[in-house]
Amino acid sequence: VHFCTIPDTFGDMIFVVEPMPLDEIHVRPVAENFTDFIRVLLAVRFTGILLDIPLRTEAEFREGLQIFREQHETEEHTEKLRHLAAYYGVTPMDDPYTYIRSLQDTFDYNLIPFSDDYYDSCGLPNPNK
Repeated sequence: VHFCTIPDTFGDMIFVVEPMPLDEIHVRPVAENFTDFIRVLLAVRFTGILLDIPLRTEAEFREGLQIFREQHETEEHTEKLRHLAAYYGVTPMDDPYTYIRSLQDTFDYNLIPFSDDYYDSCGLPNPNK
């Protein structure tokens, strides 16, 4: 899993790329820009849960956040997030679930420019040819 931009097509929008998604969408938007991405990260505390947003209700999402915090969050992790917030001068996003769901639910996935190699490796026909 990694995060990227597709600047020629989507400007500053941040995407998560998941090689083995639970559905058939490998690339999803998670923030309109880098500042929003940092604000989302500060709110959710770890990036793994961003993969689950399309597959979870808001209640399930919030429960997943709570479980992570109880089982995995350390003072060192919290301190790194505080440093990130101070460095960029931002605060955690108030409602990251609704923000990301809205972004993903209104996004036209057909506009993502995939290479021929992508379609070949997935065994899919390239719809642009």
